Amino acid sequence: MRYLTLFVFSVSLLANYEPSRSEVASAANLASAVYQESPKAHLPVIQMHENPDFANRLVAYLDKQHKTLYIVVRGTTELRNWIANLSIGYNDPVIGSIADMGAHMAIDMTVNALIPTNYQQDISKNLKSTYKGLKSAHDNFFIDAFQDLRKASEAIILQYPTHKVVFVGHSYGGIMGNLLAQQTIYNNPELNVLCHTFNAPGAREIRSKILRLPTLNESFLNQHFFNHFRWSDPVSKISPQEGRIYVYQAGDNLLDPIGQHEIGSFADELIGQV
Repeated sequence: MRYLTLFVFSVSLLANYEPSRSEVASAANLASAVYQESPKAHLPVIQMHENPDFANRLVAYLDKQHKTLYIVVRGTTELRNWIANLSIGYNDPVIGSIADMGAHMAIDMTVNALIPTNYQQDISKNLKSTYKGLKSAHDNFFIDAFQDLRKASEAIILQYPTHKVVFVGHSYGGIMGNLLAQQTIYNNPELNVLCHTFNAPGAREIRSKILRLPTLNESFLNQHFFNHFRWSDPVSKISPQEGRIYVYQAGDNLLDPIGQHEIGSFADELIGQV
């Protein structure tokens, strides 16, 4: 069995809770299972929420032995998820500014090449205003998609008020899981909440700029939020992470960015370590 090389980065010296390999493997298994048409895993499914308007899927699994409720969000599968994903990049200070600059340059070049001089300024201004409107629409779509998942997760958690709650997700599902976990902590500070994400973008920019959720204490984040990704995965670099970071070695084919990002083989290797 080929083991992954693991590097752990933790800014806070107060982070004294370390998830076991079996905990990480269990979470990875669920993050992979939620993509299946019938999302069966090593734990029983107790509830599933799907909303085709956002291509959202959220599955709840119950570990009776350890009195733990797992809330697992599926990653990107359809165009609707990608529309929401655009907000992640747009709101990163570096990627967003590059996207803005590139869009504005493309608009100016196109207008200068195709439009008579006396109309260029007005048309360029209108197109840039339209571009800004599209960015705002992406943000609103993301907010609506998040609120849909929030309502579903809250309804499930209410049924298990004394259980530990673990949010899990890969990619788009990971950033949504992270944000749902933070929202749950604000609303229910008495709950024991953890979160595991896999090859997911960081949550900081979306949390602060779109959802406008308060900032959690860094030492608390490092004890409750665990972000796992391959060093070769491009998606996890899109936006700054919140919580502890675990970086793993690359998959087999470095020239295949989609393969590096997918959860399947990543989960298999994590499970193989147990």
